[in-house]
Amino acid sequence: MNNRRELKSRNTTWASKSSQLLAKMGFTPNSISIISIIFSMLSCLMFYLVSINTISYLLGFILAALFIQLRLICNLMDGMLAIELKMKSTLGDLFNEIPDRFADTFIIIGFSFITNDLLLGLWCSLFAMATAYIRVLGGSLGLEQKFLGPMAKQHRMFLITILCFLVGFSQKNQIVNYGLWVIFIGSMLTFFRRILVLASDLKSKRA
Repeated sequence: MNNRRELKSRNTTWASKSSQLLAKMGFTPNSISIISIIFSMLSCLMFYLVSINTISYLLGFILAALFIQLRLICNLMDGMLAIELKMKSTLGDLFNEIPDRFADTFIIIGFSFITNDLLLGLWCSLFAMATAYIRVLGGSLGLEQKFLGPMAKQHRMFLITILCFLVGFSQKNQIVNYGLWVIFIGSMLTFFRRILVLASDLKSKRA
């Protein structure tokens, strides 16, 4: 059963060579998963420094976007080491899921620092976590995990990355609020859509 997100980048030469290099350097899938949390914390830190005017808008948002992308690269690399290079450990499934939940939370909450709308950031984080819960729940019930949108992890991170550049160059904080509302509504729709698909799959399985 395929329980991996479809990623075109997984089949690229740079990804293959990078994963092999990381393996030769002694990295494991689990250690890369932990590093992804560190990159998300650094992104959160950049958002916080921007919010208290300790770093320039443009530099802060560019660095935040960079750390978000590095987090996503870690998500790609840990899977490639685990599956393609057959380095998966006994606790691999835990390290594949739990660090992602921390990473999502750090980045989304950090993003909400810009407008001090932490409540909206918390709701976004809650539904981001809830969408992952429904996906994993499907897997625990013996079904194929569905990475459906409209606001799955890659969509959330893509949106925040784009908004980092928009806000960094324009210095218009209201863009952050618009983005958070898109993430909130999109994640809520994703949550309920995955529930409906999960219910349908269960009915089909037991028919």
